[in-house]
Amino acid sequence: MDRKIRFSNDRNLETIKPIVTPSINAEDILFVDASNLKTSDDFLRFRARTKNQKIFKDLVKLAIKSGLKDFYIPALDPSEENGKIFFKAGNKPAINHDFKWWKRTAEEFCPERGSRLGSKLEYVAFCGWLMKRMLKADWKIDEVWALVCDDSQEIGYYKKLLWNYMRLDFVYSSSDVELTGSRPVTGKCDLCNVYKVLLGEEENDYYIASGYSSRANHAIAHIYHETTGWYPSSVGWIILTK
Repeated sequence: MDRKIRFSNDRNLETIKPIVTPSINAEDILFVDASNLKTSDDFLRFRARTKNQKIFKDLVKLAIKSGLKDFYIPALDPSEENGKIFFKAGNKPAINHDFKWWKRTAEEFCPERGSRLGSKLEYVAFCGWLMKRMLKADWKIDEVWALVCDDSQEIGYYKKLLWNYMRLDFVYSSSDVELTGSRPVTGKCDLCNVYKVLLGEEENDYYIASGYSSRANHAIAHIYHETTGWYPSSVGWIILTK
């Protein structure tokens, strides 16, 4: 299939509930049917080839076993104006906030739709949902597993690290991040670019997922336990639960 089609911005695959806020358009919301993930799904029949793939496969099975409910996600990362977040393509992502700010702001965004930060297992379910969509768009199964679990540089933006002979250290090729709405893959934009802040299992417990540099060949399925409560190049991963 043509690469342009595989990277299409087709968001017309689900019926979206109307949302009553001017901060996001209905066409910028995607439905994640997490409850329909099954251990018998074709993508889970794939034999994991790397350590990252094995870890992620176990996490997907754990997410399925936990009985996650369906939820909605914005198709792009959040931006900010005057302390309020909104979702509109072509804006800078709302980085440089601590995790407690994101937890509070996510809940205030659209309380009538149960907005909040998504959890670690909900993010895992999202990645599995994305893999199923990629397979429907004719990506090869080994390619999908590698891109999601091992190295996502082909489907998302990562700043390059270059060796600086004067400083004898790696430096970023750019201090910028891409604007929101970039690099859609089956309708979901901004898969990388900045870290995504996730809720942990305990109070004031958080994770970050994905990444923004290529030093460690970051992938969108990489999830890290973050104990500092703040990470500069990150935004909240917000879901709507109803």
